[in-house]
Amino acid sequence: MKSHPIKRLIDAACERNALTHAEVASRAGVSRETLYRIMRGNGNRASVETVCGIARAAGIAPVMLLRLMYNDLDSGALTLLPVRKDGDHISFLSDVTIPDGSTVMAGQRFVKTWALQNTGVVEWRDRRLQCVDGEYVMARWVVRKGERVLVPDIAPRLQPEKREVAIPRTPSGESVKVSVTFHAPQLPSDTASRWVMLDAEGERCFPKHSGIWCAVSVVAI
Repeated sequence: MKSHPIKRLIDAACERNALTHAEVASRAGVSRETLYRIMRGNGNRASVETVCGIARAAGIAPVMLLRLMYNDLDSGALTLLPVRKDGDHISFLSDVTIPDGSTVMAGQRFVKTWALQNTGVVEWRDRRLQCVDGEYVMARWVVRKGERVLVPDIAPRLQPEKREVAIPRTPSGESVKVSVTFHAPQLPSDTASRWVMLDAEGERCFPKHSGIWCAVSVVAI
């Protein structure tokens, strides 16, 4: 049976960096059970901070692991994932500023800019990006009195100044840059923010795509 892509990614990083699974789990501050669950693709209950921590512990760019967990946003090739409108398509070109995995200072205000391309035949009009961080299951398993229970994860998060930003009109084949201003949390952490594209009716254009990410490492001043 073929292993899950997340397991192959982590195994390759472990081999490259001469690490064991136990060492990755210890560095990330999670149990081996949590690590193995994520490696099997069953990490829906893990917080984004947990996923980012595992990625950094293994020597992987956090966004690579995040995208595998939440279905990758296409980066060039045509996709077969569902879309709202036939012929609609998006490709991620680059992080113009603050590449994923960048280090920022605690409390820092910064602007993240993404470059996107309309690689479909549907012109983008009256579209916007929306922050969907609230959809994450921000919780973690702990053992209390010999039983595993789920508790809220209160790890610090990125705070966008606006939770929606407009996307300029983008004809088929053209590219566009979209920016969001963030405030980093006051405490050191690996954290991320996820954004999806909405159409004029407020519906998701690409409901099965992971969206666009801002994933950073926050360090103390």
